[in-house]
Amino acid sequence: MIEKLIKSLPEVIKCKGRKAFLEITWSHVYYCTKHDNRGNLNCVFVSIGKSLEENLLEAKKWIDEGIKTGEIENYD
Repeated sequence: MIEKLIKSLPEVIKCKGRKAFLEITWSHVYYCTKHDNRGNLNCVFVSIGKSLEENLLEAKKWIDEGIKTGEIENYD
């Protein structure tokens, strides 16, 4: 299930005119517009504090809703 969810998420999106990149760790799923080598991030979406599967599901829901409203475009 987790692998399928990861593959269903676009690696690059355009959210409200800003290009954002998918980042996944064991405890976070986020779309980041910018980060530096000191760990500072600018994100348009962050899901933390849940299991990896729940974070991925939350990201998928956010992407799907954003595409429907036109706020998100898929760059992939």
